[in-house]
Amino acid sequence: KWGIINRNGVLVTNAIFDSIENNGFEDIIRFKINNLWGILNLDGKETIKAQYDLLQPVYGIGKFKKASINNCTGIINEHGDWVIKPIRCYDIDFKNIEHNYLCASILMLEDQDEESEEVEKWGIIDQNGNWLCKPIFNSLEIINASGVFIAQDENENEGIIDLNGFWLIKPELEAGSLSFWDEDFTYHKLMYCTVEKDGKWGVISNEGKWILNNEFDKLGDEEELLEKGIIKFEKNGKNGWIDKNGVIRIPAIYEEIYSLGGF
Repeated sequence: KWGIINRNGVLVTNAIFDSIENNGFEDIIRFKINNLWGILNLDGKETIKAQYDLLQPVYGIGKFKKASINNCTGIINEHGDWVIKPIRCYDIDFKNIEHNYLCASILMLEDQDEESEEVEKWGIIDQNGNWLCKPIFNSLEIINASGVFIAQDENENEGIIDLNGFWLIKPELEAGSLSFWDEDFTYHKLMYCTVEKDGKWGVISNEGKWILNNEFDKLGDEEELLEKGIIKFEKNGKNGWIDKNGVIRIPAIYEEIYSLGGF
């Protein structure tokens, strides 16, 4: 059995618990007794009685806890209120927690049949646990802190949605077409992405807009567009330069064209 003492060695609770957990970042203590989990405050006072089959922290959001009861999983707040009501699913997961909203996934069994395939669907909630967008997407990835996401629909086609799940760019792109990572694939911060659609290339911004329509045979590096405001393009085997406003700076009349810097 486990109990709690403070840093001065003074007994806070008697050794009556089967398990006690705190990941070092939580301002509460999770305890287990008779195979059920509850919560104590740091003074050892029970704030949420032992009633959950599972109780885990949601990393990055200290006030939320993943809780399971009667084979259903949901999210509770620091008062034990359900902010995501428990549903019969395998798991609830989170990512993109550094923003004021986050992507939440629910891993569930299709038709709730033991032999059915696992289906993971993603939606968006705010930091109070309110669903801004129900979990209906195969995947979500935030690309703009104002609330713009790459989303994949049930047919595994990609597009871009806003916080409420409305399509800014319709899901007409192949999976993996949209990427706003830098060339080292380490930082998700590029403002532009070159995209191929129907055999032609265009540019999409991280605000979910076509800034150059898909009408080019080839396009250069999106980092040039970010740094210099222009990008090399090819049409009918000839090369030129176009800026991010769609103004052709050098017409496509050259066999090849390169920047020597400064342009």
